[in-house]
Amino acid sequence: MGWQACVYTRAGRRDQANRFLEKSLPGASQPSSQARRLAEIYACLGEKERAYEYLEKMYAKHEGNFPHILEAPEIAWMRSEPRFTALRRKLNLAP
Repeated sequence: MGWQACVYTRAGRRDQANRFLEKSLPGASQPSSQARRLAEIYACLGEKERAYEYLEKMYAKHEGNFPHILEAPEIAWMRSEPRFTALRRKLNLAP
């Protein structure tokens, strides 16, 4: 679902992307990795602070797929940030 929000955002249909976001927020029926989905959606929407909030939550929960999301193309625009480099270092990944 997170990547569908990205497609809608890229297609200029931000309202539909926001609907996916609303379905993913706490209180909605959620899959096991809500933090990942929210990080993806916020990154696609360009909402850096919220994306980082959920990336940090993923790190705190020790989610096994966390390094993979850091390689996602939708998050590429965040890679030049010091916070992104800090997250990679926490995982012992090269900056």
